[in-house]
Order: sequence, then structure tokens, then C-alpha cells
Amino acid sequence: MDTVRQRAEAFCQSFYRAMYQRHNGVAETLPLSQLYEESGIFSPDIIATLKESILSLQEPDPILILRLYRFVVEGWLRKELLSLDSSLAEHYDKLGLPSFWSEHDALHDCPFCPLEPNTDAVAEINQLYEARWQLVKDKLALAGYKGTLEFWEYVSGEDSAKIVSEAERFLSETDKEYNDALLSLQCAGKPVNSRFDLEACLGGAAFADGFPKAELIPTIEDTLYRLGIDVTRQPNLVLEVNRSIDSSTATMAFPVRVPEEIYAVAAFHGGLDAYEQLLRVVGMALPKVFISPKLPWAWRRLPEQAVGEAFAEVFAGLLGNGSWLIDLLNLDDQLADFLRLMRFRRLYRQRRAAARVVYTIDRSLGEDEYASTFERALGVSHDAAAHILDMGWLRGAFDAWRGMQAGIKFEQQLVERYGPTWFKDAACGQQLKEMWNAGLYNLNQVTLA
Repeated sequence: MDTVRQRAEAFCQSFYRAMYQRHNGVAETLPLSQLYEESGIFSPDIIATLKESILSLQEPDPILILRLYRFVVEGWLRKELLSLDSSLAEHYDKLGLPSFWSEHDALHDCPFCPLEPNTDAVAEINQLYEARWQLVKDKLALAGYKGTLEFWEYVSGEDSAKIVSEAERFLSETDKEYNDALLSLQCAGKPVNSRFDLEACLGGAAFADGFPKAELIPTIEDTLYRLGIDVTRQPNLVLEVNRSIDSSTATMAFPVRVPEEIYAVAAFHGGLDAYEQLLRVVGMALPKVFISPKLPWAWRRLPEQAVGEAFAEVFAGLLGNGSWLIDLLNLDDQLADFLRLMRFRRLYRQRRAAARVVYTIDRSLGEDEYASTFERALGVSHDAAAHILDMGWLRGAFDAWRGMQAGIKFEQQLVERYGPTWFKDAACGQQLKEMWNAGLYNLNQVTLA
């Protein structure tokens, strides 16, 4: 078991370093096949050994071995699906959407997509998705699972039916608020009929001048500094702009060694999306930056995926915080209009995440209610082209939904305890660092004592 842990850690370091170098243009290719093969742990034999360890109850910390088991099974699936995933990534690259299907697991945001692709490209992508979906089911059957939901429930300890029920209830409870906001949405006189129209409108083009690219990194650095986090003196976090990255590429973070070596790389462009992406990615990275190096490897490397999503939501929430906007950005004369947009934008994200949860269940039951599910949730039409906005993100639909809801609740707790200017309260910053240092192992720990 120690050998598996050591090889898993070595794989993560090689994996994320290669991704960082590829993202930065240092390397021309990402040698995924080579990295997976050289690890020596992504195989049915290792999976069976780990499963036996879980069932035997001989491990001193069964949760840690379960996290390692999930890591190895998912790594095995990714290894078996490399050819399909590579094809998907190439198709998205051709559409100018390199972040919508990531061929890796860097920390990154789920961006908006304002441009509708041509029909032929979408048809090819949808065919690849169907092939991928079937291959995942076939491979999981070899590992003893009926499908993705059964596997996810086993490794997470969560009840998927309960989570779907919560998502459906949220949609019902927010129907009126959402539809009223959608009707009153101002979009420069342009009609909002499709998902692409809506995401273009939510991009906040009218407020672009308030988010200059030259201030992207300084704004985030200043925000963290007020919390008592001086990233310029944080040797294990490198926060940088790469001017050679295409503007369509999302900001990403690469945890090469946790917590000793973490990189966050932003493309050099401004606008609301660029600021939100960087806030989210920094939020995902901070629990890894400040975690104690003395904690077990699985605690540091393999916490619940939803934990990162929660802190992404906390920091992205600053864009809807009037005090933060007045302090750090030049939106004074547009503040009221911008805050209305951000309230709707967050609600849209929540309902989009809820729809992805509901649709994931439908797919697992062999039902394809894509258009009706997302039209009901988002209030605009969804044709075959819209599939590309959701299919790749179904891989983490349950974790994303749970993390988002927990993050919004935690943000409310911060406001209640420290006030709306929690982002510049040293005591708040100290409490956050103490939480991160202790290791947020699961989502239930994302709460103020």
C-alpha cells in the first residue's frame, strides 16, 4: 500500500508539472499516455487490491484508502479513455473553446460561451460523447459497478437521489425569482432566445471598462493582502500572467506539490469573465497552498472535490459584494446595475449546476431529456449545439453542485461574523488560514465553528 501511495504522489507531481509546462508553452505536447503508463498503478490489479483493503477494514484510516481507491479508479478510466478524450479536446480546440473539454484535471473555472458553433462540429462532438459514455459504463462494469452513479455513491458516501431532490427543489423555489430577472435582463437591445444568447449577455460587456487587464493580478493580490495573505511573499504559490496564452483559454492552477509548489496562470485579458475566473481558481488553490505539509498525503492531495468548488464560490462572490467593488474597482456610477447582473449571474450558475445534476441522473437511467431539463432550468431554448456547454462538465456535476451551495452558505457565515467587508478583516483571514492549515478533508468542514 505504501508503494501505491508513493507512486500516486510521484504521478501527480509529474502530471501537473507537465500540464503547467504545456500551458505555459514550455513544452509542445502533454505526454499523458506516457505518464499514465509509467505510474504503474492505473490497472485492474491495483484496483482489486485497493478494494480488498477497503473491505478487509485493516487500514487505520479507511476514508484515506477510499480516497486513494477513487483516485486510482478514475485514473484508470482516464487512461483507458485517452484516445476519446484527445479527440474531444481537439474538436473543442478547433471551435476556439479549449477549456470546455479539458484533457487534464487542472483547477479551472467553468466559463461562459457566447459563440454558437457550426452544426457539423457539434454533431461530431456529440457522437464522441455517446461513445465515451458507453465506454465508461463498460469499464466500470469490469470494476464491479452498474454505472457512474453507483461508483460515485460508493466512493463519496453520498446519496445521489437526495442530491437530485435538493437540486430539483432549488429549481422550484427559485423559479419566480429567476424568470422575473430573465424578463428584465438588459442585453443591449439584442434578443435572448438561446443558451448562447444568454451566456453572451451574462458576459457583462457593458462593464468591461471596469475590469482592465492591467489590473487583473494586482486586484487579486490586493484582495488577498487585505486578508493577511501576501502572495508576493508566499513562496509556494506562483501567481502569473502568460501573455502568450490565447484569450479564449481559461485561467488554470497546477498543484505540482501540495503545499510546496502551486502555480496559477492567467491569460492576459480583461473583462468580467477574466476576473471571475481568476478569483475562482485562486479560491480553489488556497486550501492547498495553506494546508499543513505534516498531514497525510491523501489529506493534502485528495480532499473532496467539492471543497475547492466551495472556496471558488466564496471568492467569486466578491464580484457581488458592493464594498469590494467600491474599494477595488471603478464601477461607482454603474454599481447598482452591475450588482443586479451579478445576482442574476450567480443564480444562473446555480440553476445551471442543478440542471446538470438532474440530467446526470437522467443519463444514468437511459433517458435523454436534455432540451427539456435545461430549458426548464434556464428559460431559453436548447438545440443540439448547446450540448457542448454541458456534457464535459457532467463528470463533476454532483461535486460542483454540492460545493457551490456550501460555498454560498459559507460566504453568508463570513458576512454574518465579520460584516460585508470580511475580505479585509485580518481576523477573518487568520481564521481562513487556520481552517486551510488543518486540512479541509470533506465538505462538512467548510463552516465556521
